[in-house]
Amino acid sequence: IRRPNSVGMPAWVTSNPIYVRKAGPAAPASVDDAELRGGKGQPLFDGSSTNGWSHESDSTSLAVVDLAKLADGARVRLRYGLAGGSAVGQFSAAAVATATGVDAADAVAFTIRAEGPMRISLQVRAEVAGSPPERWEKSVYVDTTEQERIVRFADMTPVGVTHEPRPPKANVRAIMFVVDTTNTRPGASGRLWIGNPRLLAR
Repeated sequence: IRRPNSVGMPAWVTSNPIYVRKAGPAAPASVDDAELRGGKGQPLFDGSSTNGWSHESDSTSLAVVDLAKLADGARVRLRYGLAGGSAVGQFSAAAVATATGVDAADAVAFTIRAEGPMRISLQVRAEVAGSPPERWEKSVYVDTTEQERIVRFADMTPVGVTHEPRPPKANVRAIMFVVDTTNTRPGASGRLWIGNPRLLAR
């Protein structure tokens, strides 16, 4: 947004992208956390290795995923380092494979903590016939004390332009814990501890 007669001057307001999409199907009825916790669960971490887990980052940033053995059980640990300079899409992520999709699940649950208060993006990546993979996300607040989070797939929104307003659960091939410049400054580094990640179904 620019003021009238302000050629060559800085913009008055610069916003994040605003997308206008065609209307999609109504979101399914919400399920409360207690109902999800009391339903079926499928672990995404075996508690003794990082089998099925991997790290991802842009070409200039760093990410390491390893096993953190703590007194009360193991965690998946993400060590991240975003490249400095201007924010140009730097990211670091821990990803767990979901080779058969998540069609039977309603949500993903996990405990998480960080070295300082921050936000991450919990994302899913899905295969799309005839197109590159597409992603959906939900912002998650992370504190220095471990807390449980439950993210419903129905609450996720598209990353960029997607064919569907919500994730096609049968085609989801990865769940990702992403640190990026949407919520974190370039040049930042730190650690995240992810515990008991699992799929939940009522």
